[in-house]
Amino acid sequence: MFLHTFIPGPIAWHFVITVVYWYGLLVTLGGVAGFVLIARLAKSIHFPLAHLTNLTFYTVIFGFLGARAFYVLFIEWSYYSTNTGEILKFWQGGISIQGGIIAGAFVVWQYARHFSGKIKNQEVVP
Repeated sequence: MFLHTFIPGPIAWHFVITVVYWYGLLVTLGGVAGFVLIARLAKSIHFPLAHLTNLTFYTVIFGFLGARAFYVLFIEWSYYSTNTGEILKFWQGGISIQGGIIAGAFVVWQYARHFSGKIKNQEVVP
């Protein structure tokens, strides 16, 4: 099989109770790679790793919630407005990267405001 003729489907792997999609796998790998790079940068400028891990935790949690909220409110509102019981069923799919970026940026902004006296400007780089 030649790689230039290989067209993958949306599913990367099937596990016992779940399915791993390429989109989720690549977003997760990108997030891990980003954290590793930022951790190296933080170490080089003597930025406390505790701040970085706290910020990453909050950004991931609220970024996921923002991605789901954006999807529900702006992409599929016609469906979820009549099926409100399914809004929290994120395992059935439906998140939007735009909402994740907006919520993540908001968390970084709030974190920087809260710790403005303790964090220098070069640690909060877009």
